[in-house]
Amino acid sequence: MNKPAQWQVGLLIVLSLAILLGTLLVTGSVQFFSGQKLKVDFSFAGPIKTGATVRISGIVVGRVEKVEFLGEIRNEKTKFTILKNSLFSIIPSECYETFCLTAIESMGCGVPIISTKIGSLKYLVQDGKNGLTFEVGNHKELTLKMEHLINNKTIALKFGKNGRKQFLKNYTDDFNYKLYQTLIDK
Repeated sequence: MNKPAQWQVGLLIVLSLAILLGTLLVTGSVQFFSGQKLKVDFSFAGPIKTGATVRISGIVVGRVEKVEFLGEIRNEKTKFTILKNSLFSIIPSECYETFCLTAIESMGCGVPIISTKIGSLKYLVQDGKNGLTFEVGNHKELTLKMEHLINNKTIALKFGKNGRKQFLKNYTDDFNYKLYQTLIDK
């Protein structure tokens, strides 16, 4: 792969992560669906202003009521507190990822995931068990999945608990240490 292509892929990955964190991480409230309020935290410093129209898949769903720019959150405790208080985590990747740390962090925090079915995500996110999946670029399907979890918090909690179990079984430091030792001993 040539340098410009690598740069473009890297930028695409960074933008995907910004969208991911952005969809659930602009600290503020927006009117959403049938008059519900949805707290959305973006780690994105774009031109978001109070009163701006909020669109999902081109559909106006409300207006931004409050914007608080947090900047880069370097404190891990703060970052995970924000994640743990999220109803779900959205990972809208459009490119193949070899391993999605955001998915693992979400599962570790007991937060269900809504993601595309691409790369490692198709193995990490089990549709209907620890989250929901949608086809790459299908914004209408993403909107329906978001609305489903917003309107069915019991299901979102169940998915989060299942993801946490998956994390404890497969992704803890202890598990990985034992796996690594097994490989070394062979």
